[in-house]
Amino acid sequence: SGPGRKPLDQAQQPVPLWSSSLASISQKLRVLRGVIFSVTKKRTLRAILDASATIPKRPEDDYDLPEELAQLTLNRPKAAFSKALPDAESRLSYSLFGQAFDELHFLAPRILRIVYSHPMDEGQSRTFKAKFEGEGGDDYG
Repeated sequence: SGPGRKPLDQAQQPVPLWSSSLASISQKLRVLRGVIFSVTKKRTLRAILDASATIPKRPEDDYDLPEELAQLTLNRPKAAFSKALPDAESRLSYSLFGQAFDELHFLAPRILRIVYSHPMDEGQSRTFKAKFEGEGGDDYG
């Protein structure tokens, strides 16, 4: 124990899994619950996310975007300028994260659960399109 720290009493000491003091299977599972259940939770969450995904109606032209797909407009120069602002709220609001939040947080959850793959996306699913103001490129998130 370091300076200012009290040593753990015997009841607080971690018990190795192979210890004979862990007599029952339930005690051993309790020791492992963080590991076992985190895997189960992740599988369950993935299944729920997959089942609740919104599939948008395909546009007539495969290279057009579905009407439901959210489209953000982000301004990188504005975000760069925000670093010089004195107050934290303005810096956050003008940052790319703040700009994206301002455009996305009013959208219905159904829209934010869209799973769309454009023919140019090579199978990667997208939820929104980002347009960088004053730049020629688009990005998908």
